[in-house]
Amino acid sequence: DALSLTEQALSCGGGDDAQILEALGVIDRQVVFDLVDAVLARNAGGLLESVAAVDERGHDLAELAELVVEHPRDLMVVKAVENPAGAVLDGAPAEIEALKAQAARVSAADLHRYFALMMDVAEDTARAPYPRVAVEVGLLRLLEVEPVASLSHLLDRLDRAVTGEAAPVSARAPKAAKATAPEMPPAAPRPKAEETGGWGRLVERVRAERPALASVLEHGTPLAFAAEGVEIAYSRGTFYWESAQERDNKGLLERMLAEHFGRPVRLTLRAVDGGDAAGGTLAQEETRRREVRDREIKDGAVRHPKVQKVIAVLGGEIKEVIPLAGEE
Repeated sequence: DALSLTEQALSCGGGDDAQILEALGVIDRQVVFDLVDAVLARNAGGLLESVAAVDERGHDLAELAELVVEHPRDLMVVKAVENPAGAVLDGAPAEIEALKAQAARVSAADLHRYFALMMDVAEDTARAPYPRVAVEVGLLRLLEVEPVASLSHLLDRLDRAVTGEAAPVSARAPKAAKATAPEMPPAAPRPKAEETGGWGRLVERVRAERPALASVLEHGTPLAFAAEGVEIAYSRGTFYWESAQERDNKGLLERMLAEHFGRPVRLTLRAVDGGDAAGGTLAQEETRRREVRDREIKDGAVRHPKVQKVIAVLGGEIKEVIPLAGEE
């Protein structure tokens, strides 16, 4: 059979390699080299021309996709093995030299990425109703792969910017995110400073004994806090209003007030409508404090010289600043 095929090839091709391959229905390996060259050069036109040439000759495009998958493997072999000829890589010396030359143009990391994507191309082509479209679109997707070297260069520029070394600056001005302060609601009348401080200390004492009650107290507004009487307001119908009225909670609070002032104190719980009780609670004071702190952190981050330098290098825009948990 081999002799018959040889005689048939010689009679059709007359010794010309291209004609012999055509007669045997074998895809020329040079086509695969051309395809990979087009990918590395980001030459979409050359890539599509190579696929069209294979399709016009009636070759199986699924077979072409398989060869394209094998090619990155061969390139990785010649990069990793000093003498790849023989069992490791089956090919003529001229082909191995061509592989070495092509492998020198691409990093090993990029070859791994190309191999993974080309595997997808081969799988899609094998089951696609339109193999040519699958091959073309799949290979065109390879042109979008950014070389790892360019990322390394970008990181190097970023490192130079952060460390203060000279780096090319984008011609356009950096766009920093507009750090606008959230509108604060008008504060309701609050107790005197000394009363507020005493109320906060009492809540902390309650927290040590009953944390759940302390959370309820944090959402109440102390309208009066003195030995003559303590009055706490809650929004009507809320969970905190209902919890504050529970017998156990009220009894514990009265005991804590007596210990705080050194004598029994009259406790009054008042229900108010809507948000009338808002503005003077410890919970809202903590919310305001956090908002101010977060705004200061965000403003400081946006205006930081190193951040501005990074924006200038990358030509980017700050979308969001997220304060780290626990940062003061």
